[in-house]
Amino acid sequence: MTTLQFSLFFAALILAYGLVHLRLIRFEKAMDRLRLLEQLDRRVQRVGDQVERTRLDRVEELLHTLVEEAQKSRVALEEFEVKAQEAPEPAPRLVTEPVTIPQGREPTSGERLRAAVDARLLALGFRDLRLLDDIEDMTLAEFGELKVECLKGEMPHKGTVSIRNGAIVDVDLRSVARSFP
Repeated sequence: MTTLQFSLFFAALILAYGLVHLRLIRFEKAMDRLRLLEQLDRRVQRVGDQVERTRLDRVEELLHTLVEEAQKSRVALEEFEVKAQEAPEPAPRLVTEPVTIPQGREPTSGERLRAAVDARLLALGFRDLRLLDDIEDMTLAEFGELKVECLKGEMPHKGTVSIRNGAIVDVDLRSVARSFP
């Protein structure tokens, strides 16, 4: 064997070794991926075991009950809507009845205040008056604010009526529609 043949043989041997070494490195990387897949497989198996242990039958029963109750509520609401459409609309009326004082007795301070508030608000064009505060215990000498709800031109109004010494000092009523931007 000549030196040239030996050199070529040796070069081929080194090249073959390098290729085998590269293949082994790729094989190790593939084995690492397989180990990761085995770990994932074990995790998936644990999740599957937990899902099998979970009881969903009780949840299903509750969901069925909830659906049935929702259907019953929907049917009841539809029946109510039909009855509400068939019912005659009540005529608007004055919520606070005019103060009537029996003959032979002096009106109380609460009755006088209520009559003054009624007269003032009715004069301003409000109707369906409703006092939200109790005025039976108020005296004419007190200063106070009464909370009031009423309608003016089909628009609800809320606010206060300020009273001092039995007289109305200020009326601050605002439309509910302006309360919301």
